[in-house]
Amino acid sequence: MMSYSEVATLLARIQLVDGRRVDEEVIREWHLYIGHLSYGVADEALTLHRSESPRWIYPADIISAAERIVAAVADPRDAFGNALGADVRALAAQRRLEVRGLLAIGAGS
Repeated sequence: MMSYSEVATLLARIQLVDGRRVDEEVIREWHLYIGHLSYGVADEALTLHRSESPRWIYPADIISAAERIVAAVADPRDAFGNALGADVRALAAQRRLEVRGLLAIGAGS
């Protein structure tokens, strides 16, 4: 779980790019939505979103990217065993988190 100050740090990174207003009210609101994530995952989710989209980022974008990172698998298959394309960016984020000891997905990924 992210602390209030970690959410503030994440929002400071966001503000550097889009110039949004960040105050106590904004931090508190974002904390309600994304406070359940770890800072490492949220930070990677921000990086993932920014690598794919130039648009304004919202809490739902952080959550969606975080879910992609956690769910990423190296060799995804459909229900019939057919190979699917890997989510390369999410998988790279997942591996960076694992190397930093911030995410343990398991041997099956």
